[in-house]
Amino acid sequence: MKRPFQRETSEDPRECAQVRDLLTDYLDADLGHRGKHRVAAHLSVCPGCRQALANLQFTVSVLKELRHPRSEGENAALVDRVREAWRDRASA
Repeated sequence: MKRPFQRETSEDPRECAQVRDLLTDYLDADLGHRGKHRVAAHLSVCPGCRQALANLQFTVSVLKELRHPRSEGENAALVDRVREAWRDRASA
């Protein structure tokens, strides 16, 4: 249900920049109630920031894979997969 005066998209690049600065803390649940609500509200109306959050989540998941020791060939294959995934995301 749409609330009165709710915007469909964010038109203020400063707001997007401020929210993107908070995305890591948002993912780590390191924001207070107001900050968490602010970011969530912005994400609900801003597809660009939702994509930035999805990219950050993807990056974090890949970095978690790197915590485990791998052979040089496995690491090279992982780097190739990451590059390919970023290219796919950029072209989508």
